[in-house]
Formats: sequence, C-alpha cells, structure tokens
Amino acid sequence: MAERFQNVVGILNEVNKFNRDITVTSEVRSLSDGSSVEVAALYVGVGQGYYATVAGDVGGTGTAAADTWEWQGNNEAAGQIAQAISILKNEAVASFTQLPVDIQ
Repeated sequence: MAERFQNVVGILNEVNKFNRDITVTSEVRSLSDGSSVEVAALYVGVGQGYYATVAGDVGGTGTAAADTWEWQGNNEAAGQIAQAISILKNEAVASFTQLPVDIQ
C-alpha cells in the first residue's frame, strides 16, 4: 500500500510541476474554412491554451477537456496572443498583455 501511495504522490507532483509551466510549440491547426495553417501554440499549465500565426492575423484559445484540447477561433485576440508568444520567446520586450481566459 505504501508503494502505491508513493506512486500516486509522484504522479501528482509531476502534474503540479507541469501545471506551473508555460510552454510554446509549433503546430498545424485546421481552420473552420478547411484550410490548415502553421501556428505557435502557448500552453499555460494544464488548463489554458492559445495559438496564433506569426503575423497575428489568425488565433484562438483552447481549454483542456477529458482527453484532448477543445479549440475555439478568436481572431480578434490573435495580435495579443502573438505578442505574448513573442515575449515568451524573447523576441519582444516584456510588457503586460491581456489574453482571454475561460474559467470553468
């Protein structure tokens, strides 16, 4: 029983560690018109995600679901999302950037 409990605590510690991280990856997103575009995806912990093209004309937000991410287009916020990604990648000077958040 003690060994099982140690495994559970170890897994919870790893999830907690990941939940405090902010990561950026390059991905391909399918758009509502059927086309695909390369975007930078920004993940904030295990619950919130954003994506935007380098130009900042296409963007969206995502939330974690049971076994996948649910993405919603939000081109109005694409410029702000692209700015936040640029700051995280040290391509822009740090500044406050407002991003849309969906809290459930």
